[in-house]
Amino acid sequence: VRGREQSTDAFAVDEVASIVSAFAKASPSEQQVFSFLSTVVKQVPSDLFDPQSLCMIASAFLRAGVDEDALWTHLESACLAIEPHRFEASSVAFLSNAFA
Repeated sequence: VRGREQSTDAFAVDEVASIVSAFAKASPSEQQVFSFLSTVVKQVPSDLFDPQSLCMIASAFLRAGVDEDALWTHLESACLAIEPHRFEASSVAFLSNAFA
């Protein structure tokens, strides 16, 4: 199937983004869950993120009030690993605000 030519790692980043986002919407005060999810996100290599998953993950951790330096440093590295032309204006605006 042509739509499945991406590596399984790329799908894993999307899945992690969806899970983090879902928990942020359903249980933003569950700090133990977000601590675990932060550990998962930090294990994803920076070069596997895409703008959409990066925005979803950053949004979810912001919504949950997670202020962990190591997590935000990793997300910053992921942001810098993405080629600038891959970002849409809305992603740039959101991430600029998230990292402010």
